[in-house]
Amino acid sequence: MFAIFLVILTGFVSAYNADTFLHLAAGRYIVETGSLPHRDVFSFSAEGRPWVMHEWLYQALIFLLHEATGMPGLKLLTGLACILTLYLAKKSADLLTRQAWAKWLVLGLLLILLERFISPRPVLVTMVLFAFYLYALLAYRCGGSRRLIYWLPPLMILWVNSHGGFIVGLVLIAYFSLLQTLDDRIRHGVWVLPRLPLAILLLCLVAGMLNPYGYEQLLFPLRLMSDWTVGMALEWRPPDFSQWQNRVFLGTVLLFAFVAAVARGKESLFAVALALPFVLAAFSAVRHVLLASLVLAPYLSLLLGAAAEQGRVAFGRFVPRLSLWRQEQRRQELGETEYVLNGIVLLVMVLMLYLAYPAHRSWLAGQEEALYPVAATRYLESNGIEGRLFSPMGYSDYILFSLYPRITIFYDVRLEIYGEQLTRDYLTMKEAGEGWQELFHGHAIDVVVTKASGRLYAGLSDDAAYGKVHEDETNAVFLRQGYPFPPLATQH
Repeated sequence: MFAIFLVILTGFVSAYNADTFLHLAAGRYIVETGSLPHRDVFSFSAEGRPWVMHEWLYQALIFLLHEATGMPGLKLLTGLACILTLYLAKKSADLLTRQAWAKWLVLGLLLILLERFISPRPVLVTMVLFAFYLYALLAYRCGGSRRLIYWLPPLMILWVNSHGGFIVGLVLIAYFSLLQTLDDRIRHGVWVLPRLPLAILLLCLVAGMLNPYGYEQLLFPLRLMSDWTVGMALEWRPPDFSQWQNRVFLGTVLLFAFVAAVARGKESLFAVALALPFVLAAFSAVRHVLLASLVLAPYLSLLLGAAAEQGRVAFGRFVPRLSLWRQEQRRQELGETEYVLNGIVLLVMVLMLYLAYPAHRSWLAGQEEALYPVAATRYLESNGIEGRLFSPMGYSDYILFSLYPRITIFYDVRLEIYGEQLTRDYLTMKEAGEGWQELFHGHAIDVVVTKASGRLYAGLSDDAAYGKVHEDETNAVFLRQGYPFPPLATQH
């Protein structure tokens, strides 16, 4: 089943995202210079402002992978990270229930919920490590192997140097410890301090300091969440329930609440208490749907199985269920044949990927053309154009990766470094709002790449200060009059 999931993810999930090329550009800078900048080097508008490159390790690694394999390699990495996350979610569910149908049903639902996060961004690190942290803590609670929990501090070193989401690992340990203490009080009437998780939390805090920026890195996620500019990013906004992904998440939460209410089990209260803050966070920002989904998955498997067993859920009688004895008998009957069949399935999957590779590369190229200013960037490169560039922030990172340092940008997806005034300037200039021409002049914009439609395109076409030198089916390039590179004939 996991092999099938991998083929689906590798074959049909896009490798492109608004952040992809920024991470590649940052990774290239790290690898080529052998250093981490503490101040911005990519933009001219915010040049020299403090920049905490909190994702430096992931960025360097994906740049090296991209250099070796291109976008298909990034897609495979993305698929493997998602498969590992699903595997860890299943291992967590295995600790709580033996109902195979419930676990696989929830895993399929989890794959749908994670769909929007499946792209080669550093959030993959948070997705995998948060799933592992949850698995280790549940193993501790359920009396399983405690050795997993000792891996959390070393993994925190990897996490803190790869993505700002490391803070949710610390939050999870602290909140889990609190709930464990309250649960012991309710069940046994005594206060029991969970010394091991608290000791692990302290070690994780120490491990979190092992990064190039020290305590600034630990505080960075808090500063980021308090910065109003992050509200420009869709994933930091509350979920829009007109979108199908958000409706699926809402349905999952409602299903969880329903089965928690009807299922009789000692874990129901703990499950609700553990999931509640993450669900509330998800309703405040789409980004947190990832965390809420991972917390809900194992306990939803447990509660679905318990509700079905008790006959409290109407559809429970329609669920095909096999006893643990029959599952064990099937495994015993297959014996070595099971491994042979798994090997055959794996070989078939590899063959499918090999045969689909040419068409897959063509599909990726089409995606790149559709999402980014490929022809416009090629024009800038072939004509040796350099200078100070203005473009929509979704374009800036692509051009940056292709042409830096010949081209420096005005604004990109690193919202936290630009501040309120530059953000307002960017929004005014992008929409050709009141005073946009003065802003273009004040910021000394040399080159503009924009869509070949809309207010900015119309404004620049009528502005004597800029001349159009290129236009394709999607985008246009304008140069400032008097620029060292004279305007060329418009191309179509």
